[in-house]
Amino acid sequence: SRWAFDIELLGRLLIGTRGMPGVALERMREVLLEEWIDADGSKVTPAAMVKTLADLALIEVELSRLRRAAQR
Repeated sequence: SRWAFDIELLGRLLIGTRGMPGVALERMREVLLEEWIDADGSKVTPAAMVKTLADLALIEVELSRLRRAAQR
């Protein structure tokens, strides 16, 4: 997903894979931006918002599947 990739990435890091355990939430660190530079023309359209909501639902389904597989 163009706008939700970071959520999927964090979810996959927390869950891990068959060969690699997930990263504990306590080990993650949020680093704030010191400055935000807005890029002209870089706007989220209503259609992109709807697509992102659909992408988030698909990400949740996939992460739920991965969580169940990791618990086995």
